[in-house]
Amino acid sequence: MRKSEKKLREALAEIEAEYKRATAIYPPFNSTHEAYAVLLEEVDEFWDDVKANRANRVELIQIGAMVVRSLCELELRRGLTCHEGEAQG
Repeated sequence: MRKSEKKLREALAEIEAEYKRATAIYPPFNSTHEAYAVLLEEVDEFWDDVKANRANRVELIQIGAMVVRSLCELELRRGLTCHEGEAQG
């Protein structure tokens, strides 16, 4: 396995763990507007770190997890599982 593939797997594992932690603590989003607001909050927190010249991996993992959560909850609202709504390519 190449180093880049290993890093990708590690990052995805961290995002999955954060997704599971967040969904265990917080109820589903009430709307796509709420999902957007949560994503915006996480991106704003990352932007604050960028402006302060601080690297913050945690914020990026949280952003990734909220993107995954938004995708999965959107699919659930459509009556699909998270993977049934995948684009065919």
